[in-house]
Amino acid sequence: MWARIESQLAEARNAVIPLYGPRGKRIPVHGGCGVLINLNENLFVLTASHVHESLDSHAEGQFLAATDGQFIPLNGRSYRTNSIGSEEDIFDAAVLEIEQGAEADLLRPLSLKVVPADIVVGAPTGECVVFGYPHRDAEKTRGRTVTPKSYWWHGSAIAPESYSNLGINPQSHVAMELDLASVITEHGQMQRSLVPKGVSGSGMWSLVESERAQLNGIFVAARDGLFLGTSIRAHLTLIAQHDAAVFDAWWVDDRRFL
Repeated sequence: MWARIESQLAEARNAVIPLYGPRGKRIPVHGGCGVLINLNENLFVLTASHVHESLDSHAEGQFLAATDGQFIPLNGRSYRTNSIGSEEDIFDAAVLEIEQGAEADLLRPLSLKVVPADIVVGAPTGECVVFGYPHRDAEKTRGRTVTPKSYWWHGSAIAPESYSNLGINPQSHVAMELDLASVITEHGQMQRSLVPKGVSGSGMWSLVESERAQLNGIFVAARDGLFLGTSIRAHLTLIAQHDAAVFDAWWVDDRRFL
């Protein structure tokens, strides 16, 4: 199975990054994950609002990505969805902008280039995966470098008609029924599953009949054997609201999905 899908997942593997918050001389704290996307050479990290909130409480707005064993500062604005009064934040979406500069140049080769045609409206179908860096292995170090380990959870999308039973809308959320008994390691080996704690903010991908996996959503929680997430349409809406010039140049003249 791994040999069959590995090539489709190559871009996904690069684009998913573990996120950290600095804490003085100690190893930075791992807060979750994010997906690094590229809109016309403008870089953004899509993640979950609760990951943003957790890291913000530790690091006061300073965020780090780990790649090639090193920590890279994510300099730029950030914005997220919030609860309204006593109502729960049903979207749990956050975006980190990456300012142009040396850090962006280091991260750009890892980014997933997204074009409007990539945006899926409605629930994904077929074979799906979630890829991320659990807390358990995300703060391991070798000398002065961090060596997080990544894992894949594999399964399938739930039927579109099942969304109403979960109380969620397939236009704004994503649900996948993934194997919780085993995971695939970054080397393609099967092993007993891990609790996906620390994987929030990772990408939820469908393995459509194309050369690369399709990014459908951002993972926010596991519940009753299901992986639940927010459609990336919510994150793109945040970008449109806070960085309209970049978004409009990317989307051109079709904003019907928002």
